[in-house]
This record gives sequence, structure tokens and C-alpha cells, in this order.
Amino acid sequence: MDSVETTRKQTVQPQTNDGARQPRRRIAKDVLERGRRLRNRAGVLIGVSMGLVALLVAME
Repeated sequence: MDSVETTRKQTVQPQTNDGARQPRRRIAKDVLERGRRLRNRAGVLIGVSMGLVALLVAME
């Protein structure tokens, strides 16, 4: 039980005197994750668009 409590205490970010949160340390990792998600969404959008164009061309 003591190790769990010390781990919890270590993961909580302390606040400064004025109540503002400290800057996050994982900014680069978050930016890369957002970029990966955006690329996945763009790929799906391009695939759906190409499928619709092919369908419209085939129906003409």
C-alpha cells in the first residue's frame, strides 16, 4: 500500500503559488500523436473520395 501511495504522490504535478499549472513535458509526443491521427484521417478521406469518383465515372 505504501508503494502505491508514493507512486501516486510522484505522478501528481505540483502547482505554483499563483495556481497555474506547470507546462507539460510531453508536448513533442502529443504533437507527433496528433500528426499521426491527422494522417490517418486524411488517408481515409482520400480513399473515400477516390471511391466516390470511381463510382461516378463508372455510372456515366
